[in-house]
Amino acid sequence: MTSVFRHSDDVIVVDEGWIERVKNAARAEPLRRARLNLHHSEADAVQEMLIAFCGDSLSPPHRHIGKSESLHVVEGRALIVFFDENGATKRRIAIGGVGTGLPALYRLAAQHWHTIIPLDEMVVIHEVTTGPFRREQERPPNWVPRNSEELLKFMERLRRDEPSLDPLDDLRLRQDQADQRFSVERIECGEVHGQCESIRDSTVNSLLKAKL
Repeated sequence: MTSVFRHSDDVIVVDEGWIERVKNAARAEPLRRARLNLHHSEADAVQEMLIAFCGDSLSPPHRHIGKSESLHVVEGRALIVFFDENGATKRRIAIGGVGTGLPALYRLAAQHWHTIIPLDEMVVIHEVTTGPFRREQERPPNWVPRNSEELLKFMERLRRDEPSLDPLDDLRLRQDQADQRFSVERIECGEVHGQCESIRDSTVNSLLKAKL
């Protein structure tokens, strides 16, 4: 089974059937990922793809020279890790599909080294980047292991370094902390028939108890 699906249609519609087809191809591939190219060729000014990653897929850190990149999560959750020139982690962004409570889309407009780490058994993303595609610009940095076994260890360390393997736990914790900080604030609100004041203590406390 192929890992890259191409087409030459003027209009292409990606339905559930296409998504399942790409996911099944990813499961059958040694690299454990597959994609549907929505553009026609590597020379196109816009490179647009639907990509499926299995949970054990490895994507070495890379960067895009003079290009931007946008990722929109269709299914699952993933961790985007950014690095400096020496390979030190600069930032982590957890993204996820609808219903995960995580940001669903991010855009990168600089030449930062970065990688994507699937957090679920299957992750599907919609990626858009500037063309044309030049493979020589996609080479990993010198600090990334070339040996597959060492690369696996490197990527697993990145996953373990995440404070929680479930980004939702971190998100809920941050939200709870924010609620507590603002629990004693007085909020003035204007209404059509007059002015009212309310204190958030009782509302926030109710929400916190509901979460527990």
